[in-house]
Amino acid sequence: MSYKKHFNFLSKNDLDFVTKEVKNIFTSPLSTYKTNITHWKPNIVHNKQTVLIYQLSPKTTIYNLILKTCKEKLKKSPSFIMVYYWTSGSYIPWHEDDHASSAGTLYLNESWDLSWGGLYNCIIKEKIETITPTYNLLVEQFDGMPHSTIPTTDFAPIRTTIQMFFPFKNSFIQ
Repeated sequence: MSYKKHFNFLSKNDLDFVTKEVKNIFTSPLSTYKTNITHWKPNIVHNKQTVLIYQLSPKTTIYNLILKTCKEKLKKSPSFIMVYYWTSGSYIPWHEDDHASSAGTLYLNESWDLSWGGLYNCIIKEKIETITPTYNLLVEQFDGMPHSTIPTTDFAPIRTTIQMFFPFKNSFIQ
């Protein structure tokens, strides 16, 4: 079980475009969301603080920019790419992404104060390691590594991430 940090995951131009589009999705009255309450397994929903989940369509430019970067930098393609908007008090408790060979979290807040919570935790060799959400950092985790986030505080801005899940080698990707 391990993880890898990919700093400056997206190019400057792609990052600017993705950041703008993710903000547009959030403010558009036409956007429809799933939530952690309806979309996640019940054992990892410990409170009713909402995470809005927006499934990116393969027909969109943002999806294809992320896909292209994954192919170039990670040498693989995700089976799902979603935008998560973490509202005040939201978090995900300890869990393992056993449905995927690996998973990635790309942080899209241009700045993040430690007092806002929302830190990523994982267990490596029986020790908890913590990662601060850093703009354009992709954290890729492997082999069902146990991980969680701490709740965002009441005064934190919406914590915005792109979540990617990579299939097992024998899985079919469209």
